[in-house]
Amino acid sequence: MKKFIGLAVLLVALTGCGSNKDDKQTDKDVSASTETVISTDSKKKDSAISDDKKEQTIEVTLAEDGKEFENKTIDVDKDELLLDVMEKNFDINEEKGMIVGIDGHEQDTKENKYWMYDVNGEFVEVGASEYKVQPGDIINWKLGE
Repeated sequence: MKKFIGLAVLLVALTGCGSNKDDKQTDKDVSASTETVISTDSKKKDSAISDDKKEQTIEVTLAEDGKEFENKTIDVDKDELLLDVMEKNFDINEEKGMIVGIDGHEQDTKENKYWMYDVNGEFVEVGASEYKVQPGDIINWKLGE
């Protein structure tokens, strides 16, 4: 009988040791799960940053006499002035806040050809030195009558 009790105690002790091994495995599983969650959260943040960056661009199209000669997607800061954006990205001639030449295409008062622009299909009544760009704007510059 003493042998049976001793054997039972030994089995209980061994079973207890075995559960520590399972606990260690569980710790590894928890660690792996935590890494997966952290990794997933990092990817979401990277994606959000990427989405923010996409929203921080404008599209600028240049045309003379109805013929497009340039189209650029440009990174901008919210509320940045259009004139500043144009000066950073094109060779600009400007007088009193108004653009009179872009990349060698100059307005000609004798032929009544002037630079005009619209934003998202709507005519803008202020000069480029006053217009604050907004992410997603589509700006069309047209040199013509």
